[in-house]
Amino acid sequence: MRSRVGAYAIQIERLAVSAGLQAEFENAVMLPQIIIQHNGGLYLAAHRDDADPGLASAKNGQAFLLMVAAIAGAFEASLNRQ
Repeated sequence: MRSRVGAYAIQIERLAVSAGLQAEFENAVMLPQIIIQHNGGLYLAAHRDDADPGLASAKNGQAFLLMVAAIAGAFEASLNRQ
C-alpha cells in the first residue's frame, strides 16, 4: 500500500508542479503529518498506562497514507477540471 500511495502522490505532485501548484501541494501534504502527530500525542497522553505505541504508530501510518492519497486525489480531480 505504501509504495502505491507514494507512487500515486509523486505522480500527482508532478501534475501539480506542471500546473504551478507545487507550494499548495506541499502545504496540503504537510497537513496529515501535523494531524497524525497531534492525535498520536493525544492518544498516548490519554492512555499512559495501557497505550501500545507500536499499534498506535501502525494505525497512524495507515491513516497518514490514506490522507495523502485523499489529498493527491483531490489535486488530481481539481487538475482534471481545469
